[in-house]
Amino acid sequence: MFIAGMLTDVLPATVLIMGFTIAGGVLIFRVRSKIQSPSNPSFPFTIGELEKLRDEGSLSEEEFELAKKSIIDLAKGLTTDSKENPHE
Repeated sequence: MFIAGMLTDVLPATVLIMGFTIAGGVLIFRVRSKIQSPSNPSFPFTIGELEKLRDEGSLSEEEFELAKKSIIDLAKGLTTDSKENPHE
């Protein structure tokens, strides 16, 4: 009887601690994978959208070329970084 009484007192706490441990492990795993995953920067515009803005007159030719160059340079930098550091 003594052992049965101890089990009814200890078992719920043990299960609760195991549940918190598993939930914490899953949470830590998700946070780590989120932090370690390479971030995919989003470009505010595509070159096609910039061309449309230029054609509509919202952008001058100079502004279009500057924005296009910025997007291309950013994309080149991303591909260069991923080739230099494939495990990051």
